[in-house]
Amino acid sequence: MTNQDPWESAQTHTWGQDMKRGEWPTPRTAEMPNPPWPSPNNLMLAALLHDARSSLASGMSVEAVLLQLATHSWFEGGLDGYDTGQHDARRTM
Repeated sequence: MTNQDPWESAQTHTWGQDMKRGEWPTPRTAEMPNPPWPSPNNLMLAALLHDARSSLASGMSVEAVLLQLATHSWFEGGLDGYDTGQHDARRTM
């Protein structure tokens, strides 16, 4: 892994996604808590935060808890988008 700023790599990645997306607007310009972000009272978000707090309390490192929370949240966000009718948007690119 390099010492490059992770946001530089992320910007390059998202720029590539935007180029593939074409005229379809990027969801990154939406304001929270509009989709694709959950509302603060989202039950799955509450469960994921509960698990993160429990993991911290049991001695798991902050780095591991953040990684677990981020990946599970990303996965659940994809499921939520699929369930609300987006399905796999990559198939239309």
